[in-house]
Amino acid sequence: MSKSLKLLASGSDDLNIILRDPFRHRTKATINTGHQGNIFSVKFLPNTNDSILVSGAADCKIRVYDTGAAENTHVFSCHVGRVKRLAVAPNVPFMFWSAAEDGTIMQFDLRSSDSSKANPKNVIVNLNAHLGHSAEAKCLSINNSLRPEYLAVGANDPYIRMYDRRMLVFRSLKVPQETTNRSPE
Repeated sequence: MSKSLKLLASGSDDLNIILRDPFRHRTKATINTGHQGNIFSVKFLPNTNDSILVSGAADCKIRVYDTGAAENTHVFSCHVGRVKRLAVAPNVPFMFWSAAEDGTIMQFDLRSSDSSKANPKNVIVNLNAHLGHSAEAKCLSINNSLRPEYLAVGANDPYIRMYDRRMLVFRSLKVPQETTNRSPE
């Protein structure tokens, strides 16, 4: 749901994002995302007049879409696992976070050119250090009401991990030649 509560965005197996007016029960737009796998998460970036959407999918990519320009503005290929969840924080219009089945949580800042590099320093949590190379991040949430610096992460184990984003260190990942699992530099 957009901040204005005027639009609802949904993504699915058909690789499209549908924008709907939930109160008039009308489809406003169908966006061909360019994803090559099921879309698992769609978020509106806050304070962008409902015009900037972010999507994460099974193709391990994150796409940023500008509804005003009707185009993808950024495509991020940083993850090597399916991107399961995206999160945004109120009053932070240029940043978002992703959780993927490669066991990492990444932070993206659309104002930074570092995020579009081949090996950016944007990993803030690497669950592989705690769970081994079978770690998968499944859920991600930002405390949107009182403490937007707190982030909760759910993985493929029975725990929920809480992090204070202000205390996390940014790292880059490198992919070993013989495997697709990533490890910190």
